[in-house]
Amino acid sequence: MNAARSTATQILNKGPKTLRKGKTDPQQQERDQLAQNLIAKISQLVECLNEETRALDQDNYSVQGSLVERKNLLTRSYEELAQSIIQTEITLEKLSPETAKAFVHADKQLESALEKNMASIKAAQVVSESIVHSLREAITESDPLYSNGYNRMGKKSGYGVIKRPLETTINKAL
Repeated sequence: MNAARSTATQILNKGPKTLRKGKTDPQQQERDQLAQNLIAKISQLVECLNEETRALDQDNYSVQGSLVERKNLLTRSYEELAQSIIQTEITLEKLSPETAKAFVHADKQLESALEKNMASIKAAQVVSESIVHSLREAITESDPLYSNGYNRMGKKSGYGVIKRPLETTINKAL
């Protein structure tokens, strides 16, 4: 998600700005198409981030696994497209005005979706850590186990406190 965190506009601003205004570029359509592909990928990623944010906010954990997997695939695809744009040295100035405007809009949507998603993930993490802490605290502070003691002859010798070491395992899915 590293490339997704650097804004899409920054991606297009890396590279030389060699075209002058008023000059036509024969590769304009090809550059616009590549930028449109990235805009479409950004839209898919924003949709996935928004779905995950809603699922987190509604405590709908049943769909989160598939959303995380989908988000990872979309992020990799986004990073590959962004890298190809960087390598071909496409900048906002090299795009048609409509495509550049659509790109800036998609970039703002991505930034907003990322901020909301990270806030929801952080909140879910805090809640999970709180639950785990409460469970662990409840387990460690519970009364020691009382059990019936036996002597070597197998006869009951009365109740006694047996302190056993606490063993806890926390499921990572929590």
